[in-house]
Amino acid sequence: MRKNILALTTSMQPFKFTKSVHLHHSPATVTLERPTNQSEKLSFAEVLSNGCPTLKSFHANPFLPSPHFQTLYPVFKSFEGVNHIHYARKLLETTQGGMTALDFVCTGGKDHPELPARTRFEDPAPSDDDQYMVVLLHGLAGGSNESYVRAALDGISFPAVVMNARGCGLSEVTSPHLFSAMWTEDLDNAMTYLKKIYPRRRFFVGSVIDSAHE
Repeated sequence: MRKNILALTTSMQPFKFTKSVHLHHSPATVTLERPTNQSEKLSFAEVLSNGCPTLKSFHANPFLPSPHFQTLYPVFKSFEGVNHIHYARKLLETTQGGMTALDFVCTGGKDHPELPARTRFEDPAPSDDDQYMVVLLHGLAGGSNESYVRAALDGISFPAVVMNARGCGLSEVTSPHLFSAMWTEDLDNAMTYLKKIYPRRRFFVGSVIDSAHE
């Protein structure tokens, strides 16, 4: 296993309010420097373990004790009043005539009428900075406008982008090949583009595909 590979699995059994979270990784994960003290180096596994209390235990709402209830709840409850994230969308051509939509977190602007709320078309400006950048992948049939995606991005202090899979996030379906969580070539294509316009940035890719189930 490569040293920069790290995976999280959760043990979430129905009707148990405290869930155990297991951190699985290679013996030596990638090493990070603390921004306020670059002489202090921590492994990625240590950063997650120390900085994310929910990795030690997750306390579910008593009314939503299982991942199934938690998945269904947003269908009946609107979260449009919170986590207002604005996006600038870049359409990216893929293999076989497909297309994905990269939504870059940005400041407010004029929404495009054919896109999700608070989203407009705008190509990102290339940069030579060396910031960290989050690349977030939405869940099955979701998109950057989903409440859990906006909640994850709200308050992040460094750049972030959401990759909307083929046909998701009100993007067009332009090829017979549709979205599949097992198909990683589109992600490779997106990362190649991001590394081209941000050659010095360090990327953290996160996915919520089936993250609530073991």
